[in-house]
Amino acid sequence: MLAPEVPEQDLFETTQSWVLLRVGVLGQIGRFSTVECGLLVRGHRTVCRTERGLEMGIVLGLASEPPQVASTGDGKVLRRATPEDELLWGHLRQLGEEAFASCVGWLSESGSSAVLLDVEPLMDGRTLYFHFLAEIDQQLQLHLDRLVEIYEKQVRASKFANLLQHGCGPGCGTSQAKNGCGSKGGCAVCKIAQKCGA
Repeated sequence: MLAPEVPEQDLFETTQSWVLLRVGVLGQIGRFSTVECGLLVRGHRTVCRTERGLEMGIVLGLASEPPQVASTGDGKVLRRATPEDELLWGHLRQLGEEAFASCVGWLSESGSSAVLLDVEPLMDGRTLYFHFLAEIDQQLQLHLDRLVEIYEKQVRASKFANLLQHGCGPGCGTSQAKNGCGSKGGCAVCKIAQKCGA
């Protein structure tokens, strides 16, 4: 099957240039530097570093250089998102949804008037941003701190994290193990851990 043809205006060859990315759950748009990222396509996802940490970004188009030559803009594109990045991102978002449901349940039980809009994980697997409609009180902050601890433990204890840290075990990457890596993608999941011989 042939890959769909990408319109020429949607392709960006990046060598020391700048692109516009949309990042975060609030859809913030920023100017990001690219260093030898190869071919970027409008609408494709990238892994980027922002002042908040490691995030997923969506390519919007080319950007002019920042007004100051020494400016770092809003961050840096590290690479195009790989299948492994997409798997990790899906896993982290699922855990973020669980944290959202837990927090909404606690808010209801405690009779809090705070309104939680969203819970946003970052790609580092350790950072959660809780987006509320207004300021939060100290009691709620303590509960959120506990939720973040639970989230971090779930990430560390998950089967996915184990694959990232150790690979899929003895024989990883061999023809016998390729279908036993614990995922539909075979050894693709644990390649990011550089434990896979495939």
